[in-house]
Amino acid sequence: MVRNCGYKNMNEFLLTFKECRTAYVNYQQEVDNWQKAYDNPEAVSDKSETLTEKLARLQKEAEGSQRYNNRQTKDRGGR
Repeated sequence: MVRNCGYKNMNEFLLTFKECRTAYVNYQQEVDNWQKAYDNPEAVSDKSETLTEKLARLQKEAEGSQRYNNRQTKDRGGR
């Protein structure tokens, strides 16, 4: 059965299998470490402002900046 898959004998298959398994285990550990570092559940649950509050705040900031943008330049129409 092992010869049908392209391996010479069972030992060659086992060596390849162990190498692949080691690589896979290392990859899974790296993924777990990454998730622990970047998927901090405390930061997600510790939101001080809700989405609607953030939207309202950003809209107010946009309205405030638009007030100052409505001025015309003084050199307009001077031709």
